[in-house]
Amino acid sequence: MKNIYGFNKDTPHQLKSATKAIIGGIVGIAVDKGFIHSETDKLFPYFQSKYPSISNLDLRKKQTTIENFLMYRHGLDCEDGNMESKGNELYMMESEDWVKFTLDLPTVIDPGEISSYCTGCALTLGSLVELTTSKNIEDFARDNLFSPLEITNYEWTFEPNKSRQVLAN
Repeated sequence: MKNIYGFNKDTPHQLKSATKAIIGGIVGIAVDKGFIHSETDKLFPYFQSKYPSISNLDLRKKQTTIENFLMYRHGLDCEDGNMESKGNELYMMESEDWVKFTLDLPTVIDPGEISSYCTGCALTLGSLVELTTSKNIEDFARDNLFSPLEITNYEWTFEPNKSRQVLAN
């Protein structure tokens, strides 16, 4: 029986932002398997080899943890619902590299203080899993989350920005 939206358990459909919770679970698996030491680790050092030059790298940004990104308490000028925010999702989508765009944003408040809904957080965390596991996140998720849960009827492409497509080829 289909619900009012036309979907049922056998009909794949767009989850949109619900996928952000899945990213948190995947990061937790990467921590559990030892690919990431802890969610309390500072985030930006993980990206130094991929992005040796990160803009606006002040003391507050250097203190940002993986957990701050998981909780959307990142401190960056990034708020999807605010067109005045430099990190608004629409501006990010115009950039060549969505993770670099997010990492380069200025810090406007101490990390951990206030939640701000920022799609760049999930994308950055997905990239973190790829950097630490040396696997593309779709494969890591399949092997460590979806398959163990016997989830087979799905299609998931994590991040469709241009820089990632180039790296995947």
